[in-house]
Amino acid sequence: MVKHGSMPFTHIYSAEMFQSYKPSPKVYLGAAEKMGLQPAECMMVAAHLDDLKYAKQNGFRTLYVERSQEERHPELLDEGIPDVWVKLDEEGFVEAARKLGIGSS
Repeated sequence: MVKHGSMPFTHIYSAEMFQSYKPSPKVYLGAAEKMGLQPAECMMVAAHLDDLKYAKQNGFRTLYVERSQEERHPELLDEGIPDVWVKLDEEGFVEAARKLGIGSS
């Protein structure tokens, strides 16, 4: 995404940096700590609700980007896991930015 996605990331973190993997709290809380933020100031963006479930359990806000034939746990939608939901018929990350008030005049 950094090379070909035209998305200007300022920081990129991977589970390896925290010597742990999702769903370990070390991954989520470690990323927040590296940025000097509280978990409630962070948002996990994912196309899998189970990833968002664990982020939410660690205090993160969550944004779900729906993708065709990807979801293995649709029941999590009923549990209120995503705080923000970008549906299939919307414009992906463009719509995510709109919903978050980014880039709007």
